[in-house]
Amino acid sequence: MNEQALGLVTGPGPATGAVALPDPSRLSPEEAGIAFEASFLAEMLRHAGFGEMPEGLNGGSGEAHFAPFYVREVAQSLAQHTRFGIAEMVAAELREAGG
Repeated sequence: MNEQALGLVTGPGPATGAVALPDPSRLSPEEAGIAFEASFLAEMLRHAGFGEMPEGLNGGSGEAHFAPFYVREVAQSLAQHTRFGIAEMVAAELREAGG
């Protein structure tokens, strides 16, 4: 599964670097659950300071601009390869709501 299959926005959100969710009507319940879990994990990682470098390393403005991409990719990898249970719950709710 990749970003195009999920219909994910390939850049960070407008101001926060948030991961945009794809249109759930184009996804299977399992894919939508994983996309939601990736978005949730990205927000949790971002708020925890993941991807921020200590000031002593001075990565410049590029570091701040590309940190959301790094956080998003880590969150997507976690959602696809680790099970926290969020994706499964979302998929179950979508299957139940769909019929």
